[in-house]
Amino acid sequence: MKNPSVPAASIDGRISKKWFLTLFFFALSLRLIYLAEIHDYPTFKYPTVDARYHDEWAQAVAHGKLTQPQAFFRAPLYPYLLGLVYYIFGHNYYAPRIVQHLIGSIGIVLLALLTTRLFGKKTGVVTGFVFAAYASAIYFEGELLLDFLLIPLDVLIFIFLYKAKENPNPVNWLLAGLWLGLSAITRPNILIFIPAVLFWTWFSFRQRERFKGQLKFAALFLLGTALPILPAALHNHRAEKPLVLIASQGGINFYIGNNPEANGFTSMMPGRPATNWELADIRSLAKEETGRELSSAELSDFWYKKGLEFWKSRPADAFKLLARKTYLFFTRFEIANNPGTIPEMGYAPLLRFLPVGFWFIGPLGLLGAVFSFVNRKARLLSVFVLIYSASVIPFFVNARFRLPVLPFLTLFSVYAVFELWKHFREKKNPLPYVAVLAIFSFLVNSNLSGFAKTPNPAGFFQLGNVFLEQGNYAEARQLFHQTLQADPRFKFAHLNLGVAALKMGDLKTAEEEFKKELEADPQSEKAPANLSLIQRLRGFPRLAVYWAEKSVRAKPYFQDAYLNWALAYRALGQPESAMAVLEKGEKNSPRFLLGLFLKASFLVEAKRFPQAEPILLGLLDSLEDYQPSYDPQPFFVASREFGENTAELKSRIFYLLGRSRGEQGNFRPAMEYFQQALAENRANADAAADLGTALLYLGRPGEALPYFERALPHKSENFALHFNYGLTLMELNRLPEARAAFKKSLELNPNFSPARERLSILENLLKSGQ
Repeated sequence: MKNPSVPAASIDGRISKKWFLTLFFFALSLRLIYLAEIHDYPTFKYPTVDARYHDEWAQAVAHGKLTQPQAFFRAPLYPYLLGLVYYIFGHNYYAPRIVQHLIGSIGIVLLALLTTRLFGKKTGVVTGFVFAAYASAIYFEGELLLDFLLIPLDVLIFIFLYKAKENPNPVNWLLAGLWLGLSAITRPNILIFIPAVLFWTWFSFRQRERFKGQLKFAALFLLGTALPILPAALHNHRAEKPLVLIASQGGINFYIGNNPEANGFTSMMPGRPATNWELADIRSLAKEETGRELSSAELSDFWYKKGLEFWKSRPADAFKLLARKTYLFFTRFEIANNPGTIPEMGYAPLLRFLPVGFWFIGPLGLLGAVFSFVNRKARLLSVFVLIYSASVIPFFVNARFRLPVLPFLTLFSVYAVFELWKHFREKKNPLPYVAVLAIFSFLVNSNLSGFAKTPNPAGFFQLGNVFLEQGNYAEARQLFHQTLQADPRFKFAHLNLGVAALKMGDLKTAEEEFKKELEADPQSEKAPANLSLIQRLRGFPRLAVYWAEKSVRAKPYFQDAYLNWALAYRALGQPESAMAVLEKGEKNSPRFLLGLFLKASFLVEAKRFPQAEPILLGLLDSLEDYQPSYDPQPFFVASREFGENTAELKSRIFYLLGRSRGEQGNFRPAMEYFQQALAENRANADAAADLGTALLYLGRPGEALPYFERALPHKSENFALHFNYGLTLMELNRLPEARAAFKKSLELNPNFSPARERLSILENLLKSGQ
């Protein structure tokens, strides 16, 4: 006999544990098949845009950099979770995806449990299996993006809210709030749902509890919500004032979706060609208008106000845009946000095979929400779909931002099928609901907004960048040409075609492409910076100065323009002018780390070691607090001369410190710095060569030899290195090899008398048989 005190849905859930276990393995199997299909895809190990930002942020977290000098620009939970994965498993691209697919599979079981609690076992099990096969959900679990995490978190909110309704003990209320707080520090817009929860709490308990009891439930829920948010708020308060509660990107996103050039789905700043925008530009534009540097909170408020100004000045256009965004949010299209989103779905056969999509979930889910509201079952879920959608639509819409409502629309879609069948079976009139379903189906599956699903130029471009980073320049060039076929004025396409040509040693083609970039975007700062680099490589430093100055005029805070300008002056033999340029760059460009490094290197070259060393040591301290930029883009500019990443830059700093100490005769500290340089970057040939030299002068030729051998393949044209290598071989009594090394040194520099003298001594030794 059933215990009448236990809800039927709960008993049903206990009976069906084997189904939920089956569901978990079914979901996980699909995801592992997908993982096996995409592991060779180019972006798997070369994340782009938001995924790249998360990857770099997580690496910083894994190395113990838990705070940032500014308030969080993006909500922090996912990067910290990713950082924990990297800390445990090391930096690789398999572990996080496996963890994410495990979390996603658990989320599907939780969705089935929630559905079972509300509508019974059959609906719960079917819902789980349907959502397990939703292609878009599988895709986002396989990306280094935060969106998949919202599904289990949001489902857990409702599991504990409904548990609290049945059993209003403090733990259930506290946990319901805790899951909402964790969802908020993943994406803050769920905070808009809190008033609905508080109203639901009052409405549900208005006849069962006194107001004092209702207040207690609300307080526990709010306390649980506050617990995860508090650390983020405290971090932001310590870093900056005024306070940013969680993240500061809201105002920028609002303006992107509410300006005269917005289309409702592209993250495009007005006045910028193509689809690219950079946070540094957004800060600078605000500074130009306000006359001062804005804090993160002020910057967000500034762009919110700019978006509202669009509504005030052009209300008809704003309402039309809002209507389009609302329509696009509920259409069948899986609209890309990050370039490259969804193309991978075509790359993976599994996702092409899976039939479940918004074309099916959308109409039935909306009908199920209507059923739920009419039947008073799970009304709070219906309200959540409405409110969460309303929290996204005023910004801009895409598949990623729609993802959190998909599990609930799936739940409602299965419920709608069962309800329709019930109406047919019980011979109730289903025509009103069928008519509503027909309307929803038409709206979801038509294209009234004129959305054009054409080849995505940004997708081609980002994939080209991946190949550029991999060194596959021919493939990169092909993709950049495809980018231009899709959009002839796409920003950066000609720029990166020039990059590929430059990497291949074709300066003529590179120059042509950079000039085409300037034609497409006369305000480009990167194209003239690269033209400055080309002219310097060609031996035309005055032209290099001209192009660098043009780059600075285009963007006065562009760090690389000052670097190229200073390097051009150095090539002209004007070190004082070079130093003056760097000082100007330090004033205009925030976090001028590479400029300071270049300044220190000039000082080392001038043997002004007491001035250089404090700068280098300060740079090391700055790099310890270094946080990834939101604008990481693989464009070839002067910074690449200082290393491809932070580790390479640190290696060069340690090398300069070692060189400074070595030239002052302090060989032991110099050796320590060279060893640190090699620890950061084993390929630092300068550090290897100079460490070998220091060991040689300390009378340790056996230890010096492997460092010279490591350096020679990279510095084969360095006559002094061949000479020191010969001295080492001579000390080790490897005379024939030493002779060859001295000959090579003289071949490279016939006037180098020490090599000639040593070779003469060696020839006499070999003749005498000694």
